[in-house]
Amino acid sequence: MKMELVEKKGKLSFPLTILFLYGLEVDSFMLFARRYLIVLDDLWAKPVWDVMNDIFPRSTYSQIIITTRIPDTAYSISSNVHEVQPLNNLHSERLLLRKAGLENGYLPDNLKQSCNEILRRCEGIPFFLSGNAEWASEQQQEVQKISSICSLEKAPQLVKKSEELFSPSYDSLSYGSKLLLLYMSMFPHGHIFDKDSLIRKCVAQGLVDYSGDGPLASDLVRLAEKNIVELCILNVIKSADCKLTAQVEMKQWQVNYFMLQFLASKAADKGLACTSSTIASVAPAAGEGKKVQWLYLHRPDAELPTQLRNFDLSHCRSLLVSGAASEIPFDKLIHLAVLDLEGWQCFKDMQQNVGTSVSEPEEHRSLSAPSRDQKFE
Repeated sequence: MKMELVEKKGKLSFPLTILFLYGLEVDSFMLFARRYLIVLDDLWAKPVWDVMNDIFPRSTYSQIIITTRIPDTAYSISSNVHEVQPLNNLHSERLLLRKAGLENGYLPDNLKQSCNEILRRCEGIPFFLSGNAEWASEQQQEVQKISSICSLEKAPQLVKKSEELFSPSYDSLSYGSKLLLLYMSMFPHGHIFDKDSLIRKCVAQGLVDYSGDGPLASDLVRLAEKNIVELCILNVIKSADCKLTAQVEMKQWQVNYFMLQFLASKAADKGLACTSSTIASVAPAAGEGKKVQWLYLHRPDAELPTQLRNFDLSHCRSLLVSGAASEIPFDKLIHLAVLDLEGWQCFKDMQQNVGTSVSEPEEHRSLSAPSRDQKFE
């Protein structure tokens, strides 16, 4: 293992050196007989700790702080584990106001609705609260718009911040788990899903990475469940009761709002999937030969029908519709295999059009609708 000494500070009232280690080279002979405070940030595996534990001198009572998002890794290293919890509503609001320069606690009427939604989306995570506070501050400074209601649609999407936070988790995943996560980019914010339903969709979508020939249905289910368990253990998805500690036995899960943004951006970059908000960015990728296979429409948009009519949907295999999205060109979805209409407010429109507008698919076609008995194959 190679480690690099990035930062060293010794100007303290006692002989203590602070080391920040980011996985590069530190030879044991570089470490003198002094007391160290060692910070190992975002540790993913216990073997890394085993190597580091042998490097540092034991006779000086050095202190080691380890951060990890994997509970099993934390408890395998030490029984003295502190589980970081999100801020409560009061402290979340205080942080948002302070970062936005509103330390007097006064929130203008035109920002109240937007800030309340920001607080809900950020789920007490300081990283996202700080990012959204910059937007709230800019809105407050626009005096000429002080009487208007600030639209949350104009709020920052924090794609770069999300990428900074979520990329390490995403990059460490197996191929099957990455594919499953990209499919989750189609979920609406706040969507709660159960494991069994997600497994069925994984198998129907062909999202299970299987290298053998002629896999049995039980094999596909087992592999899909393995991918979901990996996402649970790494805290990439969280239990719907908002507990941070991953509990694989929990049945209902959801994806963080900003994680969804990150995944939607990833899927759009690959030309694999698009949503109502990313269809414009996916178009160039589609022009380069990347064919969109998944389409998710969740809200009405005046420009969306025109965009869809001009978009090549001939390779789209999966359509997920929810909310008040309308004017969907079913006639262009000639190879549709999976149709999911859970939560769609315009379901009656589909009942009138799907019989004549959608041709018979080559594979199994399933329908998930508000009424459980509405299902066809």
